[in-house]
Amino acid sequence: MLLVIVILVFAAPFFLLEKWDQRYDSALLNAITAHDVSAARQAFSDGADMSMPFREGGTFLHAVAYHGDVEMAKLLVEHGAARKLQATDSNGDTAEEIAIQNRHSELATYLRSLATTNGAENAK
Repeated sequence: MLLVIVILVFAAPFFLLEKWDQRYDSALLNAITAHDVSAARQAFSDGADMSMPFREGGTFLHAVAYHGDVEMAKLLVEHGAARKLQATDSNGDTAEEIAIQNRHSELATYLRSLATTNGAENAK
């Protein structure tokens, strides 16, 4: 019985921390889906993390690519999404490829310009 109590005392904070992070990451995903940039800003202020993968290995930038929201993509880039431009989902698609598949040409162009800029910066 004492062992169970000790485990709960030490494990509970980690479980709660994980649930806390998921709450804000879910808020970010909900904001992306609703095209609500102010809610996304609030999710970042509350602790949302760009590193959380979701939905078949994709990233938050993949979700934006499905919806074609350039303003949201720019917000995600402000919070580190550019580091994951080449990330692929379980189908092997990048966010740019998803934007192209969903006929979001303005977003695809923006993502392509980021990839070019990042590539030039990395080559220096």
